[in-house]
Amino acid sequence: MGTKAVGIVVGMLAVAGLPHESTERPMLVVRIVLLNEASVSGVVASRAQAEVARIYRSIDVDIVWVPQTAAVSPDLRYMRLTDWEPKDVRFSDALGMVPAEPGVRGVHGYVFWRRVQRLGRRLVFDAEAVLGALIAHEIGHMLLPEGSHSEAGVMLGAWSIAQYRMAAGGRLQFSSESARMIRHRLMTLGSAGVTRQRFGG
Repeated sequence: MGTKAVGIVVGMLAVAGLPHESTERPMLVVRIVLLNEASVSGVVASRAQAEVARIYRSIDVDIVWVPQTAAVSPDLRYMRLTDWEPKDVRFSDALGMVPAEPGVRGVHGYVFWRRVQRLGRRLVFDAEAVLGALIAHEIGHMLLPEGSHSEAGVMLGAWSIAQYRMAAGGRLQFSSESARMIRHRLMTLGSAGVTRQRFGG
């Protein structure tokens, strides 16, 4: 994908600083099953999962990675690392996507691993290092309303090489507006509930 994400609910990258609002507020939980259909190495996948958790923890959202063997549950979301690439020309530049219907958020997200690797070679960045940020972006599409690309931060719709470098360096965050919307949506979803209280920084 160039530096542009397209699609039904496709997600891509971004960058921006988010002032940490701490003191006392509820930590919300999102439960995700990672399906590694592209046979990404276990080390790379684990690092990506840790980076996703870091990005969401900064907005007081706890990402819980659920084993594939878990029973099907309405609160689960599924993230696929896949070698599959959509043929539809509308998604020719997409690194990932979350198919959804109007007014309904999708619960299955995709990151097109071969495209990420090809783009990494072309723009000279470490594809493995940005995988977590790409996954975080697609999960954001599962949680946010339609048209949820932002002007900055993780949910930026098209990343430049500068954003990829920030992602690789672990400096990517949600914009304050995206963070507010994600938390608001989770607070209003019964299946996402508040599971514990966070205190301090």
